[in-house]
Amino acid sequence: MLQSLVDRSIGLFDASAAGIVLTSASDGYEVVASTSERSQFVGLMQLRADEGPCVEAITTGRVVSVESPGEIRSRWPLFASASEGLGFVAVHAIPLRLRDETIGSLNLFRDRQGPMNDDDAVAAQALADVATISILQERTVSDLSVTQQQLQRALDSRVLIEQAKGVVAHTHDLDMETAYRLIRHRARTTQTKIAELARSIVEDGLRLELTEPPQAGRTPTGRRPHVSEG
Repeated sequence: MLQSLVDRSIGLFDASAAGIVLTSASDGYEVVASTSERSQFVGLMQLRADEGPCVEAITTGRVVSVESPGEIRSRWPLFASASEGLGFVAVHAIPLRLRDETIGSLNLFRDRQGPMNDDDAVAAQALADVATISILQERTVSDLSVTQQQLQRALDSRVLIEQAKGVVAHTHDLDMETAYRLIRHRARTTQTKIAELARSIVEDGLRLELTEPPQAGRTPTGRRPHVSEG
């Protein structure tokens, strides 16, 4: 969707190239779509210099429009120095923003000086708003999916642990609490995750020896568990 957006932007608007920069999970930025290697490179130059119209649009949440190479040099000298020769002389950067959250910028690069015309600026802002909502919706769906997967893994682990407790309790004539303490003790001494150890007990038939049972309790029948000397 983002690639389609930038591809269509250069046909719809007064621009020679377009690109989209998004904030990343590591608190940085990344170029996620561009219409050419040149527009991708100019985006990367801004990220490397940590300045430029695209970066400023994200950090301020405001539209940034520069009309000439001289203005670019005066505002972002590091970026201008790195990007000279790429051929873009004007940039219109629109923040991808919803209320107080800015997630990136839609950047329109021009090979001739002067401001973008008002109609194009308004239409580009509308597309940027639609893109922002789409990205946030996708992220919400993705986050929900990850949460569901995490909950399912936690549930699966809990089921395995309960099954392992039952196996150990039955094998050694222990109550369930003591069986769990034995499993936890073995996991700690072998530096193994409890869920992984439980899987080995249930699926691979791993048998725990009662050489040093941690605070072994009574069985439900009132008998103390037998402690093996070996």
